[in-house]
Amino acid sequence: MDTRDHDELDQALRHLAFPTTQITPAIEDELASLTIASLRATRPVARKRAWRLSLTAGVPVVAVFGIGTAAMATGLWAPWAQTPDGTFTYTLPSGVVCEQRVGNLHAENPDIQPAVQEIFTTMDVVAESDVTTRNEQLLTEESALEYAQATVDDSESPGFGTIEDVIYGMALRGAVLETVDQELVQRGFDMSDERNMISAQGQALCGEDIP
Repeated sequence: MDTRDHDELDQALRHLAFPTTQITPAIEDELASLTIASLRATRPVARKRAWRLSLTAGVPVVAVFGIGTAAMATGLWAPWAQTPDGTFTYTLPSGVVCEQRVGNLHAENPDIQPAVQEIFTTMDVVAESDVTTRNEQLLTEESALEYAQATVDDSESPGFGTIEDVIYGMALRGAVLETVDQELVQRGFDMSDERNMISAQGQALCGEDIP
């Protein structure tokens, strides 16, 4: 990782660590399980997280499924996103259309990856997700609003220019993650089992940045 990568990572971490920001249950759901940081929530975690999100060198992942800032700046998909495990599109409040790719997925249980791939292939994960409720909740969370403002201040890419767009993107990605998790349970996977713990990466490109 070069100096620029360290600077980007430090910047992303600073945005996740406002000294006056309390990590509430709602924002914890959006930021939990980043492999590069442990965020202590104000409530005990009821069960082990089914997903563990990660950081790609030079491409900070922030919020659920992440925002690849370096890739967004160039309008290019990260190498792993060339062959993703799942994709979905959505429209932000501003009218900007985004494409989200989820990939580089790993789990100790070898049956998890093909199951997730099938879910994304056969389900309309956006339509099946309760985005509205999650979005309304995040709009009341001071920590989520501060995070969204920091993202707006640091981004010139389509889809991340307003607080409403950033919050909605967080809400939608979180809702989709929950939908996939619930579908895995329906298929017989015990998501509290460490063998079914998922490590994945995500990247979103929006508007004119989509190749």
